[in-house]
Amino acid sequence: MNSNLCHDWTLVGLSMNWKLGELVFEMRDPSSNVRSLIAKDVTSLDLPRKYPWGPSVSINMMTRRQDERGNVLQIEMQSGDTIECVADSFAFRDSGS
Repeated sequence: MNSNLCHDWTLVGLSMNWKLGELVFEMRDPSSNVRSLIAKDVTSLDLPRKYPWGPSVSINMMTRRQDERGNVLQIEMQSGDTIECVADSFAFRDSGS
């Protein structure tokens, strides 16, 4: 996943289906198109909202790596907060879905 892919996108919200372990990140790209990133079989989510750099709803960068916990997605917000999700897989939902 290209770390600059979601730069300046807006994070609108997150929705978790606890039973399925599925997390949906709802975002808007710079053209205001709604985009959904789906995390499947989520095992961990860290969601700080402390605004160390000041309030912002914009994404600075998104990165993905693998470690001993599994696939790790980090979303660095322009507020300075870093959201971290560990899941089996991550994929953007087709715009037609």
